[in-house]
Amino acid sequence: MKKQNFMKLLPIFLVASFAAFIADHFTPNASAATTHDVQIINYSFSPANVTIDQGDSVRWTQSDSFTAHTTTSGNAGTADGIWDSGFLGTGDVFVFTFHNAGSYPYYCAYHTFMNAAVAVNGAPNTPPTVSIASPTNGATFTTASNITIQASANDSDGNVAQVEFFDGTNSLGLSTGPSFSVTVNLGPGSHTLTAVATDNLGATTTSATVTINVNTVPIADPIPFHIVKGSFTVELETVADGINSPVSMTVPDDGTSRMFISDQMG
Repeated sequence: MKKQNFMKLLPIFLVASFAAFIADHFTPNASAATTHDVQIINYSFSPANVTIDQGDSVRWTQSDSFTAHTTTSGNAGTADGIWDSGFLGTGDVFVFTFHNAGSYPYYCAYHTFMNAAVAVNGAPNTPPTVSIASPTNGATFTTASNITIQASANDSDGNVAQVEFFDGTNSLGLSTGPSFSVTVNLGPGSHTLTAVATDNLGATTTSATVTINVNTVPIADPIPFHIVKGSFTVELETVADGINSPVSMTVPDDGTSRMFISDQMG
């Protein structure tokens, strides 16, 4: 009976053990952060200058014998309070994680001639997102004036500085928000609209195109004011008489403002 119970529990035990092994040895680092090693040896930091990414860590290992060292942020002799390892004897280790971009000088408080620095790169800038919210693709307008184009724009790691609107390659104007829109007049025909968003660090994104159509407005009565019926008088004025048609006219280019009119008889 005990043997049967053991055989039933054995697969569960094996699965749990394998899961624990995977968790200990193969758990991925979600942030993909890296630890960079610096040796404290021969009264120096090696390497003296380290360049890392935001979120990475630096691990100092004290390898000098018969002495102690520190890793203290700041310029030689003047701590800035960002980190201080305190006393590090032979074999001691200190780790610090850098969450902000920048340049971080440091030194040994016991031996201030020992200087080094950590340079932390900022996270890469993510471009903004942008789309034309209005009008919708395929919209038709029966008027060419006062057409409002509105965009939706966002930036996950900063802010949207401006959105510029285009009809093909022609700029229709730009908006700095907070509501990104322009009101324009467009001629009859098809228009391909886009919006280009620029974030606070200069990264740009172009929206998908939106095509709209502007139709001509039909005129119900092209001659609204007709000639009234009844008697009316037409006054004629004689400009030149005694001329046999056809006629010709000559205006000399001599500054005299003279004009010569001739019929076919000369």
